[in-house]
Amino acid sequence: APHRFDRAEVSLVTTLATQVAIALGTAQLRAKEQATIRELRRAEEVHTLLTATALRGEGVSGVAAALSELLGRGVLIEDVYDEPLTDANWTGPDPRAQDHVVATVTLDGSPVARIHVAASDSELSRLDVRAVEHATVVTALELLRARTAAEVEQRIRGSLVADLLSSDDAGIPALLDRARRLGWDLSGVQSLIALRPADERTLAAADRFIAGVTPHPLVALHRGDLVFVWPSDTGPAVPVAHRLLEFLNAATIPEAPTAAVSRQAAARELPGIFRTVRGALDLAGDRDTATVIDLDEPTIDHLLLQLDDPARLRDFASAVLGPAVDYDRTRSTELLHTVRVLLEHGLDRRAAAQALHLHPNTVAQRVRRLEELTGLSLARPADLLRLTAALTVSRIASLS
Repeated sequence: APHRFDRAEVSLVTTLATQVAIALGTAQLRAKEQATIRELRRAEEVHTLLTATALRGEGVSGVAAALSELLGRGVLIEDVYDEPLTDANWTGPDPRAQDHVVATVTLDGSPVARIHVAASDSELSRLDVRAVEHATVVTALELLRARTAAEVEQRIRGSLVADLLSSDDAGIPALLDRARRLGWDLSGVQSLIALRPADERTLAAADRFIAGVTPHPLVALHRGDLVFVWPSDTGPAVPVAHRLLEFLNAATIPEAPTAAVSRQAAARELPGIFRTVRGALDLAGDRDTATVIDLDEPTIDHLLLQLDDPARLRDFASAVLGPAVDYDRTRSTELLHTVRVLLEHGLDRRAAAQALHLHPNTVAQRVRRLEELTGLSLARPADLLRLTAALTVSRIASLS
């Protein structure tokens, strides 16, 4: 029923309302306090787990695993060249997609890696974001540690390769002992694989390529080339060179490298063999496609490749074969290819004709035409040697 509240009743209700407000305010403060405590505990957990990962030196994979555990999400860490470094429970979107969190890892002000988290911005709490930020710092520390170790190892490997490829017979025993102490057994036979062009990124990709190879080959940058000392126990070097070029292409190395592969030899022979390999790379020059040059057999042509002036070799090949090259180019003939096949079959014209799917008379006509154009005769040993050397140079230099 209608009622007029007197001053005492109003005062009582007001007092009760004030008490309710105080109770509600206290409950809200206590809830905020509990949330802060939980957040601090969570922050301490993030800090403890990631810091422990760094102190234990678990590497980038340890950081990814710890962050994935903290967030309950998949994590992927890749370098700035889009090469995956590690992942933990990553079944998320394509790293190039826009529907997930990406944090940049920097060293000395430059980006060196990216951390991908399989979640959108709205799905991560403020503390989750702090965990990702903390992970970028720890990842930078791990990458710095790995970079420092890699630089030290690269200097050791570079020094060992430089000494190996410039040593004389007297210094080989001490060099082999030094290599053994560092973890490389060079006492057997090995091949040289040299790549050009090459830089630090090519070296890093090559290290990934040989990560599971046993026994471990010696790899280093030397005089601007990437040099592999490939043990014979590891398998033939030429197929390895082809796989390596395919691997570098898949790793989006921008330049198309040329690889030169030597025959197998003992350590004391490697300095001379390296001059041959380097001469082949000098002569090959810059090419638009990845190429493997096989220098398996020790021939007189390889002595030519030890010259330090590739321009003179090109001039030599052009002087010997120039008229035949022009003839093939203008008339779409195959004089040089025919004579190469003939030489491969020991000057047996019937065998060469069978390999070329031609009549022996056609092979004979092509040989006579080449002899007329070059002034050489395959019946004279001096001319045959001159022609063979010129063909080798032209093949490596892509003159024909």
